[in-house]
Amino acid sequence: MPVLLDFNKVFQEVCAGNRDALAFCHVFLHWVHFIDDVIDNDAPPRTQESIVRLQLEAALTFAFNPFFQANKASLSPLVLQGVKAYADSIAWALRPDGRDRKAAEVLKSQYQEVFWHVAFLCGGYEHMDRITKAYRTYDYDSAE
Repeated sequence: MPVLLDFNKVFQEVCAGNRDALAFCHVFLHWVHFIDDVIDNDAPPRTQESIVRLQLEAALTFAFNPFFQANKASLSPLVLQGVKAYADSIAWALRPDGRDRKAAEVLKSQYQEVFWHVAFLCGGYEHMDRITKAYRTYDYDSAE
């Protein structure tokens, strides 16, 4: 059974009071979950307005959010790698080798590294260490 997280609570802790970091985390999470929902076709239908709104919110966040702008040199590679790992996980989930299918379960959640890095940026290594120990989790699709 998947672990259900209260993302608002998690992000409050991750961001250690940084409101711009909090706004970035929420938008990034909604954006990556939207990508997954579209590809998996497993979410309730969205209105055209909600799709447009989310895409604009993500574009504006990447363009203007003060936290992202101040840290884009270190966050952008993690965003890129997280999205690429998710894309790779789709193919890996279909491979015949069960080990590859298990690895796909981790690859699809690689985007979490963005949040752990936000914790580092907001509170240093010890803060990030507490956050990852408390909140790193995976939502497994397979029954293996």
